[in-house]
Amino acid sequence: PQINNIYLLSKFFKEAKLLEKSLNNKKVEAISNLDNIDDIDYAIIALSQIPKKERERSFKIAKTTYQARQYELRFNFEGIKNIGKLLKPHSKKIKYIIVTNPSEEITNYLQQVLGHRNVFGFGTELDARRYAKILGKEVYCLGPHGRAFPLINSNSKEDYDNLLNKSDSITLKHLREKGIQHELVALSFKDFFKKLTSNKDIVHVCSYLEKPFLGVK
Repeated sequence: PQINNIYLLSKFFKEAKLLEKSLNNKKVEAISNLDNIDDIDYAIIALSQIPKKERERSFKIAKTTYQARQYELRFNFEGIKNIGKLLKPHSKKIKYIIVTNPSEEITNYLQQVLGHRNVFGFGTELDARRYAKILGKEVYCLGPHGRAFPLINSNSKEDYDNLLNKSDSITLKHLREKGIQHELVALSFKDFFKKLTSNKDIVHVCSYLEKPFLGVK
């Protein structure tokens, strides 16, 4: 379907406006409240309440990017609970895309609170970019953020684990040295929105695998 508008909702309206500018897409607009939420097709939840020093500390003490994201949960959960209360009365036709870390846990929580499954985490899109950079090819992923399975040929679970550990180690090292590079995140969003707002004749959705794949059924 053709999507007319995508709205960005963040804790700080100024940050949402900066992201809107980075995306440079006429269909993307930042909003400061949920007053007109019924007119929204897709809502991006990008709340982050972790202080900068705490985020930097999480990168230093975490052994994996998964642990770093889990560190954010105690800072973000109360804000997400409040957003959940605000969203609950609104139309279930709205599709929610979750950027808030840890995205899998937040996504699952809001699916339960809102009572429907039109809530999607953005994490796998980022995982695909991580693998693509290492492998030098376009990659699609499935599974939870941080342990998403790249849909490529792999001879064994060991091969996959080695690829996962290499990708995670490079990412964590980069975060420790340079922090989150918002410009690169904005580019990921930009590509994602191009796919989201393009004309689509058919959308294929896969919810299961016909054969086990590295332990996933």
